[in-house]
Amino acid sequence: MQILKVVAIWFIAEVIVNVGIRIVSASMPGKRAFAQPITEAFKGAIERLVLFVGLTSGFGQVLIFFGAVKIANRLTEEDKSDESRSYFIVGNMLSVLAVFGYYWAYKNELWAGFWLF
Repeated sequence: MQILKVVAIWFIAEVIVNVGIRIVSASMPGKRAFAQPITEAFKGAIERLVLFVGLTSGFGQVLIFFGAVKIANRLTEEDKSDESRSYFIVGNMLSVLAVFGYYWAYKNELWAGFWLF
């Protein structure tokens, strides 16, 4: 039953997060609302799932792992403009904040009102 709770919270929250990303990106100068490829959205969803499963399993160290992987990946990229760095930092902070929200919903049993359960 626990895995069902985790998957349900993650799925519902991911729909909300991805719609929010589309709305925010539409308001940014020089960006198109659906310019982000679906593979990028999928990667973000998987990253948040790994963080969420790690936190719900009691492995807070997953946050350190996530940070190390993101930094190592960023060091290999050639685009190092200030704007690019800002989007990277803000995007990752918001992604981790979203996972904290998922975890809060999980711990406070906000899932209990869903018809699925």
